[in-house]
Amino acid sequence: MEKVKRSYNFNVYRYQYTAKGLWMDTNRGPVILVPINDSYKRKESLVRDAYRVMERTGMTLPILPSAEGNWIVELDGASYYLMRWPAEESEWIDYTSLGESLAQFHLMSRYITHEHASSRELGTWEQDWSNKIRNLYQYQRVAYGRVGRPGAHPMDSYLVQNFEPLLQRCQSALSYLQQANYAEVCTNCQAVGKISHERFGHQQFIVSSHENILYVDPFLWMEDTRVRDIGQFIQADVLEFGWNPQQIYSFLYGYQRVAPLLPQEYYIMYAMFLMPTEALNKINRIYYRPSPLASLFSPLFPGFEPGSPDHHDKNEEVEQEEWERNETLINKFPELMEQAFQVKIKK
Repeated sequence: MEKVKRSYNFNVYRYQYTAKGLWMDTNRGPVILVPINDSYKRKESLVRDAYRVMERTGMTLPILPSAEGNWIVELDGASYYLMRWPAEESEWIDYTSLGESLAQFHLMSRYITHEHASSRELGTWEQDWSNKIRNLYQYQRVAYGRVGRPGAHPMDSYLVQNFEPLLQRCQSALSYLQQANYAEVCTNCQAVGKISHERFGHQQFIVSSHENILYVDPFLWMEDTRVRDIGQFIQADVLEFGWNPQQIYSFLYGYQRVAPLLPQEYYIMYAMFLMPTEALNKINRIYYRPSPLASLFSPLFPGFEPGSPDHHDKNEEVEQEEWERNETLINKFPELMEQAFQVKIKK
């Protein structure tokens, strides 16, 4: 704690370890010290560019520099950054306000002038999804060759049995992405936003007691189309809370009050819902990406893997519930969009 105090030149009255990081009540107000691994530190230049634009547009800047002016500090061999944190958080979310706030965030990012190759995924989805399909074929061959034999992995049997439905879902998702003229959307939407999150759900923002929305994962920002955030949030909300058409409508209505969406962007959202990302990631980890990597753990937060997606596999009951909720989203989203926004998504 003394190293933290010296690094930021503040007094700490009390502190608490949380899932996000080390929360502290200081003479500079409530803050949180967040661990970050090396793979996300490369995004610092993008975050700094975005912050320069945010300063000009009057948006809240949550990151606080160290006493030496650094955004990222090294403590006990690990890296951290410091953010302002509300004294009180609201548990209630106004979905319309959230949609408006996200649209304003995206519009702010259109003024970023520099490209950041290490943080850029704009225009890559079609190739990436094609690669996922090709990899799925390779995984299936490995699984088929091992299933029922000594040394086989439990996933081998699952993949052999579920290869066809997974493949069909991936191919359908790619087809919808292509129908939406994905490359054209990426080009056109640069005028209304250049930044999105690597993943965006309820963990990427907080609502203060005054109902201000604060985006709390700046090192998850990347250069990509705005529909990434919109689709990911809708899907994350349904997986966490179940199908609620009023919440989805309010979120999209709020967004479009600030920045109208293109009809093709609804097709891209639908393609996102179709793509079995969680299942593919689990398969990929088992066949080619063993985890966890203990070297990524932070010494200040034992057992915490900083700044990276949760790679702990969920139990079968949770996976099944989320799969069923996502199926509901896939089945009901087109009808809701046609009724609410006169956008027809052909199923």
